[in-house]
Amino acid sequence: MKQFFSVNSSCRLPLNPALLVKGINIQSCSFFNSNAVPLKLSFQNLDPLGDNINVIFKSGDDLRQDMLTLQVIRIMNKIWIQEGLDMRMVIFKCFSTGRGRGQECISIRHMIGEMLTQKYLLWNQK
Repeated sequence: MKQFFSVNSSCRLPLNPALLVKGINIQSCSFFNSNAVPLKLSFQNLDPLGDNINVIFKSGDDLRQDMLTLQVIRIMNKIWIQEGLDMRMVIFKCFSTGRGRGQECISIRHMIGEMLTQKYLLWNQK
């Protein structure tokens, strides 16, 4: 990786080509205890004001079905919102990079913010 980023000062992420990264924050990388042992990669954002970009990389797990499911959920969420039903869905991006491997982009801060908002709303309904 160091060699890649020494030759290329930055690169775009396949999940969102608008995001430019300049390296990997090795201290923030880890793995998940699961059958596929997915990796959590933390990329350094090229934008100095931006947070690190966390991506989960899976190998040995076909993400094409996940992509289709997330597309259906995203469409249903838009319909629900148009009808005035905000289900507070947290929908992440998923990208199959080949047969049996792919990436998922999860904003941990976004997920925590959504959970706290839901807890606050439930608390105030009592």
